Amino acid sequence: MKYTTFKDKVFAYAAKKGVEAELYYMATESFSTSVYEGDIDSYNLSNTSGIGIRVFNNNSVGNAYSEVIDERSVKMLVDSAMDNAVISGIQEYERPYFNKSDIYKTVKTYDDSVEKVPVKKKIEMAKELEKTVLTNKDIIRVQNCAVSTSVSEMYLSNTLGLNLSDKKSSVIMYVSPIAKKNNWVNNGFAYDAGIGMESIDIERIKEKGINEALKYYGAKQINSGAYKVVFEKETMAILLTCFFTIFSSDSAQKGISLLKGREGEKIASENLTIIDDPHMPGAFGSESFDGEGVPTYKKNIIEKGVLNTLLYNTKTAAKAGIKSTANAGRAGIVPYIGISAHNCYIKKGMHTLDDLLYEAEGGVYITDLMGMHAGANAASGDFSLLARGFVIEKGKLAAPVEQITVSGNFYTMIKGIKGISDEVKFTLPTEYGVFGSPDIYVGMLNIAGK
Repeated sequence: MKYTTFKDKVFAYAAKKGVEAELYYMATESFSTSVYEGDIDSYNLSNTSGIGIRVFNNNSVGNAYSEVIDERSVKMLVDSAMDNAVISGIQEYERPYFNKSDIYKTVKTYDDSVEKVPVKKKIEMAKELEKTVLTNKDIIRVQNCAVSTSVSEMYLSNTLGLNLSDKKSSVIMYVSPIAKKNNWVNNGFAYDAGIGMESIDIERIKEKGINEALKYYGAKQINSGAYKVVFEKETMAILLTCFFTIFSSDSAQKGISLLKGREGEKIASENLTIIDDPHMPGAFGSESFDGEGVPTYKKNIIEKGVLNTLLYNTKTAAKAGIKSTANAGRAGIVPYIGISAHNCYIKKGMHTLDDLLYEAEGGVYITDLMGMHAGANAASGDFSLLARGFVIEKGKLAAPVEQITVSGNFYTMIKGIKGISDEVKFTLPTEYGVFGSPDIYVGMLNIAGK
């Protein structure tokens, strides 16, 4: 059954039952393959679809979802959601969204090359990447080498008149080579990703993968102490991801973010501006509307150290008596509405990386963090994380270091930022959005070594 036909039937039945309803439909075609020693190691080609519903009955909200869209699902979804509304009780601030005067910006989120490039070619690309990485004499094996693509279509509608749709594509290619020099063994990881096949550069992935596998050769511990610290771009972006929930209005309203009630206050260095931009062309986190259908817009979460806004969906915004910031997030067809960013990044600065390294003489350039889930507490801001990186000597990267732990407090750290580089790097998508950062000289942090 077509979505439009199914939607009309569901909304007619919901009207008969005297409730408002919202539907979220998603259909995804995905492909992935990995290779090992020149042969296909795994292969998957799948088509999945499903639909989630929220019904609004007075001040109660009920959810249900199904992977089947047919005549029998019409009543089942509405009735199940209404039953769940009774169980969930009063949800005073949760309502369907619609504003007939809304204007939605067109954002590029789909590239047809993902569908046009045949599966055979994608497999050949993975084989070529593995083969070219193995030409390096210090690479003894490739642990993982894979390419995956997906195309998703989604529809969001409600009985108030909301009718929106979107189409997204993605491609990710990665390699994890294992290097050996003397008795030292280490693995690296490198990837390219984007919404179209032109985002993939096999030579670039190869070079980065080999470099990542070899760059810590000869790494040692350093003495414990307080050090000047510069975080590498992706490493800082990962740290920002880890502490993203402090900017969630839901966390603040539940009392698990120290930023509750601090909008308009200076909370960080004047060097720091954090932006959430849903309209970046070709970016994974771009979209013209959020998970509730609210038109998205670019916003500065922090601007020159001042907390401009937390991130809101319609429910948390209603609690605060303000408008949504269009940051409602969904986890697929499961009709739970959370808070997520779009493309959230720290604004680039005016310095080169060399400038930062010169200022951080005698410090450490952190290029890898481990144990993010266990070693970081978003509620308090405290973190203590295993790390690797490089000693900074004479304004340059010198000896690699490993088996160290870097610790501090995120809230305190962002107040002491000394310098920001002039180039931003983004991570792969996470459940909270896509995050990016330049290199950042954060000042002094404690490092535990020998």
